[in-house]
Amino acid sequence: MSRLEDLELLVAVVEHGNFSLAASHLGTTQSRVSRAIARLEDNLGLVLVKRSPRRVSPTDEGRRLAEHTRRMLDELTAVEASLRDDDGMVGSLVLSTPPALGRRLIAPSLAHFCAANPDVRVDWSLGARRVDLIAESVDVAVRFGPLAPTWERAQRLIRGGYQVYAAPSLATQATLPEALGALPCLGLHVTHRRDRWPLVIDGEVRWWDVDPVHWTDDVDALIALAVGGLGLAMLPEFLVRDEEASGALVRLTPPGLAVPAEVFVNLGYQKPTARARALAQHLLAALAS
Repeated sequence: MSRLEDLELLVAVVEHGNFSLAASHLGTTQSRVSRAIARLEDNLGLVLVKRSPRRVSPTDEGRRLAEHTRRMLDELTAVEASLRDDDGMVGSLVLSTPPALGRRLIAPSLAHFCAANPDVRVDWSLGARRVDLIAESVDVAVRFGPLAPTWERAQRLIRGGYQVYAAPSLATQATLPEALGALPCLGLHVTHRRDRWPLVIDGEVRWWDVDPVHWTDDVDALIALAVGGLGLAMLPEFLVRDEEASGALVRLTPPGLAVPAEVFVNLGYQKPTARARALAQHLLAALAS
């Protein structure tokens, strides 16, 4: 480290042409500057600066060494700035969300965020699988709960319930929970609620066996099948607000029978960037309702 400091003092001497001005620029003493130049010259066996009573001037070797050192110091400053995240809202941002949730709820909020922060470049992955935040360099992940204990920076983004829905043609025939065994149901491969659906009965969660007639691994496809009248579907209420509002789907779950459906946003890196923190806060504010 002392050699790097000596080189920094050499750069100051070359740029200011004077030991005193160099010392003043770096907040040190003239004698320290002189000793640093002497150490460099002894180590290299070269004269780096020519001294006179009024001024010092670098030799060719001294100027070359100072120019290389200046570039090295500039690169070091840039690396340190990037490690401190001095770039703030400039740079890349990796986002991971479930597919249907991303398309239906995250996309509008993300569009507003990107419009307000044009220097942030988002790399957005929509996948249902759980991701390794560190190994896959994910800055912000949105996932349904419950979450693994390793997701230490998780904040709840949305809270609703898992409701049973049907098209109007089936809804008139359905009374829960009896209908789960009498009417066709639709299954989703990527959830633990594949062929057993939970309902809250007398204050306790009970699981009901279902025998899906159709399966899919995509929530949007599941919603489309349910709207088409092909069977009952258990879905988070916040994903089918439009279909319920338009009457395309009818909620069959009586009040108090739905189990919680929760979504969390989590910051991935050990030291989240300002961009990641800003996006997480933006999503929390946008989806609070």
